[in-house]
Amino acid sequence: MDWPRLWLTLAMVALCVGLGALLYLGWRRRGNRQSGFPALRAVPEISGTPLAPPLSGIYVSTTVSGRWQERIVVQTVGRRAKATLELSSDGILVDRVGESALWIPQADLVAVGTAPGVAGKVMGLADGILLITWRWGDTDVDTGVRTDDPDAQVDWIAAAARLFRTTPGATT
Repeated sequence: MDWPRLWLTLAMVALCVGLGALLYLGWRRRGNRQSGFPALRAVPEISGTPLAPPLSGIYVSTTVSGRWQERIVVQTVGRRAKATLELSSDGILVDRVGESALWIPQADLVAVGTAPGVAGKVMGLADGILLITWRWGDTDVDTGVRTDDPDAQVDWIAAAARLFRTTPGATT
């Protein structure tokens, strides 16, 4: 039996398990620091008049606004998922597959625009990520979605601009 190889293999397994445990503990500590966020709003049964066709893509993450690498992990918003964005006169619904939906009422919207990246995904394009800036409790946050159709994304952002009085175009 090759004892040095066995010990090296066991050491590598122990190192991988240890690093995985540290990642898990870091995620939990971040969640504890972010426990002050209020509960996500329930999705209403009737979500107003549709302003644009639904937009499909990948929900990437939600971060503290202006700090694109500070991912929020509480209440499942830190988990990546396939999603459909629905835009109505009442707000925006981010319907995530396998996770809870994010309902952003019109009154909480700050801006809708694009960014080159958000925690979990950085694109080489200035408009690679659809970025929805909204108020969650006392904190402005950015929700990033990588859409499947960039052309439809442009039209969707133009339609979303009708929901608020500020000029669209959130940047990170």
